[in-house]
Amino acid sequence: MKFASVVATARINHVLAASVMLAFAGAASAQTAKTLVEPAFDSPAATSAPAVTAAAVTPSATTVTGHLYVSPSGSDSNPGTQAKPVKTIARADALAKAGYVIHVAPGTYNVAAPSTGSAGIRTTKSGTATARIRFVSDVKWGAKIVFSGTGMGWNSKGAYVDIEGFDITGSGRIGILAEGGKERITKNFVHDLKVSGGCNGGGGAAIDAWGPGGGAVIDSNIVRNIGAQWVAAQSCNTVQGIYLTNQNNIVSNNIISGVAAV
Repeated sequence: MKFASVVATARINHVLAASVMLAFAGAASAQTAKTLVEPAFDSPAATSAPAVTAAAVTPSATTVTGHLYVSPSGSDSNPGTQAKPVKTIARADALAKAGYVIHVAPGTYNVAAPSTGSAGIRTTKSGTATARIRFVSDVKWGAKIVFSGTGMGWNSKGAYVDIEGFDITGSGRIGILAEGGKERITKNFVHDLKVSGGCNGGGGAAIDAWGPGGGAVIDSNIVRNIGAQWVAAQSCNTVQGIYLTNQNNIVSNNIISGVAAV
């Protein structure tokens, strides 16, 4: 488990309590959650969030200054235009500036995270409060990120960054690590993380807000089967669905099921 000296703050609208853990690091971390009836989860296409009565998170206006395009058939020597897309999200990040929208085409993006601290995708560019950088799967869950190894799928180190609509799965510990501050992690499907590094103090999570930044919005994601080898026994309390170690985060409208920690 990771611990922080302060309690993370969050607003929880709905959390599915079928083998669920939404963890808040800190001294007084106990939270309550509402119970919902779990929808059918036979396939991502059949997955639909239940109706909610709480107000949705409303993004603030942001200035768009440019567009970049990513495709499995692209090349990282390309300029990242719609006609000549780059191949990797990391290359698009290197080209991005504040206010850019990175459009990621449907397809499978295989990436490697061989060790605990490594990431299949590590993005570092920051936007601003009025000109965010947005990584968007052009088709919801159409851009599929599959990562190998014991590390993390996506490590976002830049501030004011959006990650929206991706399908993320793999053998490692963490699906998305929001480290830069002020991220918006929305409408993603993070599932079937094997957490192959083991059940220990390093733990694991589908979505993890960590670092001094805080202020993340984690909204309308679906999290399923995290630490699958321990789910039935419910015996690994270091593996979470959504895990927060910093302050001023908003967590809302997420559906979480099949998580090792309870």
